[in-house]
Amino acid sequence: MEPSKAVKEYKDELIKAQEKNERLTTLVGKVTVEKEWLALCSVPP
Repeated sequence: MEPSKAVKEYKDELIKAQEKNERLTTLVGKVTVEKEWLALCSVPP
């Protein structure tokens, strides 16, 4: 495999991994906010 092709494939994989990481980070953030909101709502007066 040519070095330039290997570098391009590596960069493409890196970009895909970063995009997946961003989506997962967003999802975890939403779940965390929902969990904290539910915890606040369930506190007895």
